[in-house]
Amino acid sequence: MNRKINHELKEVLIHISIWVLYFLYENGAVWLIYPDSVFLLSSGLYFLLNALVFYGNFHFIRSIGNSRFKYELRLLTVTCLGLFYLASNYYLMKLIHNIHLPTTMYTSSVKQFVILRIFRYLYIMSVSYTYWLITDKLRVERNLSETQKNRLIEQQKSAELEKEKINTELNYLRLQINPHFLFNTLSFIYTEVIKYSEKASNGVMLLSQILRNILAEPDPQGKISLKEEIGHMVNLIELHQLRFNQKLAIDLSVNALDQSSDKKIIPFILITSLENAFKHGDLQDKKNPTIINLIVVNDYLYFSLRNKKKSSQSKTESMGIGIKNIEKRLNLAYPDNHTLKIKNESYFYSFNLKIPLTDDKLRNN
Repeated sequence: MNRKINHELKEVLIHISIWVLYFLYENGAVWLIYPDSVFLLSSGLYFLLNALVFYGNFHFIRSIGNSRFKYELRLLTVTCLGLFYLASNYYLMKLIHNIHLPTTMYTSSVKQFVILRIFRYLYIMSVSYTYWLITDKLRVERNLSETQKNRLIEQQKSAELEKEKINTELNYLRLQINPHFLFNTLSFIYTEVIKYSEKASNGVMLLSQILRNILAEPDPQGKISLKEEIGHMVNLIELHQLRFNQKLAIDLSVNALDQSSDKKIIPFILITSLENAFKHGDLQDKKNPTIINLIVVNDYLYFSLRNKKKSSQSKTESMGIGIKNIEKRLNLAYPDNHTLKIKNESYFYSFNLKIPLTDDKLRNN
């Protein structure tokens, strides 16, 4: 805002300087030849009228732009301003005469007055049109440059997104170390462990489901089902509850789950924020439970997570690489169309996210 004001002020000062120099140039030349024929006050009044016509014409033709009747409107502007200029010169000359200001603008006849004022008017209008042509050309070039800059930024974002997609695919391939063997082994362990401990066997089953979600291949747009991501969250919470003997104070609320069956999001956004809470949060404080809310409204996902921080955690430590990775991936997948608010306080940490779930929401925003 301040930059805009400074730019406008600078432009005004430049215009004033040019008009002052032009005024001194015209009157200075006369003063050098006829020192007794220069009357600054009366000349200044005529100069103000010239400036009024100059800027009036400029702003009129700029506002007309490329409208359908631009030529007719420009001709009408020239005609109306011409009549205004002649009438204003006449009444200004009368005013100067009545208040007895010295001037050189007196003419011997109406014909001479009209001819001189028309030539002066055409001169002012030609300068005004030249100024408009130059500024309009600069404006077009500036807009073109801005468009090219925005196109380049979009291309860079697309390239980064493609690179991210390739990296995700490579990571997925690295993780696929004979998954059938892995799941068969987990199935065998589950079968053997259930004979001795139902709790341990449930842990193996949850681990197997979590690994399936991790290894699941996203669609061509790099997205997975929102329902699967929610299921992944539930499994992760249950696994940690098993680990801590159901002592974790976690309040999970999922609303409109039936509406999210066909919705998709980029993977591991919700999971990463949850893992951040497990790593840096104090989840065993019953008075300050970790609160997780997920709701789908009008094809938008609203996700919030608030947890108490461990007493030994600093603000910097609770903002790990995972959260930075979330911000980067959101900027690539939902550029200018998502809201992420992170509040990192002394004792509490909150994560609030809003993202669109359909392509039309992406296009319309």
